[in-house]
Amino acid sequence: MNTGLVESWNGNPVETGPLYPFVGWEIPLFLLCFALWVGYTIWQMAFERRVYRMEEENLAEGDNLDRTLKSDPEPS
Repeated sequence: MNTGLVESWNGNPVETGPLYPFVGWEIPLFLLCFALWVGYTIWQMAFERRVYRMEEENLAEGDNLDRTLKSDPEPS
């Protein structure tokens, strides 16, 4: 693959060859990135759901919710 300098713009652009590496890999790389993005999004949603449930359970125990609601949100 030759991606060197272009000496003249008068020639046929098809003869220049590819101007960037990994020509032909655009679709597979896009599909890989899309699959990773979807997988990460699903994992993130499950992780946040677990954290929120643990926080709900912690606040539901005893008087934790009342103490949390009555606490001063701004430290003095």
